[in-house]
Amino acid sequence: MAPRWGQTLEFNFRHTPFGDNNLGSIRSVETMLYFPGLARHHSFRVYGAWQQRESGDYSYMSLVSYPRGYYNRTDDKLLSLKFNYKLPLFYPDLIIGPVLYVKRLKANLFLDYAQGKNGRRDKYMRSMGTEFTADMHIMRFLLPVDMGARFAYRPDNNSVAIEFLFSVNLNSF
Repeated sequence: MAPRWGQTLEFNFRHTPFGDNNLGSIRSVETMLYFPGLARHHSFRVYGAWQQRESGDYSYMSLVSYPRGYYNRTDDKLLSLKFNYKLPLFYPDLIIGPVLYVKRLKANLFLDYAQGKNGRRDKYMRSMGTEFTADMHIMRFLLPVDMGARFAYRPDNNSVAIEFLFSVNLNSF
């Protein structure tokens, strides 16, 4: 489900040096650290990132991810931390004719934090929750589909966000 041990480090810088469009610039640093979980096939992942944006006539889209449950944010500076614990729940091998094959049910527990800054104003964002997803094949489609739901609680404004999750794994060939 995830590497037992691993790390990634990514540096980004975008700007528009030529032409009439002034998009400003954006720079970021992101890292992900993977650790083994408490049991076999469990994993623990830590994500940390920093971003600084300088707007022009237009501005670049954020390169760093916000806490789950927060949308449509643009901050000049952003610091983001995320903690995930992912585990398989059940391997049903459920076949419903040629329509659906459910291979695995899994859960992801998360805790996210970010601090955004616009001008002199700081904004703190926190969320925690769980994701329940299933690895499946739909209509005998060759590539596996990962589908499920996310439940994110935002203690800053005492609200809940429920999201539908869907992805297709293009790396399975």
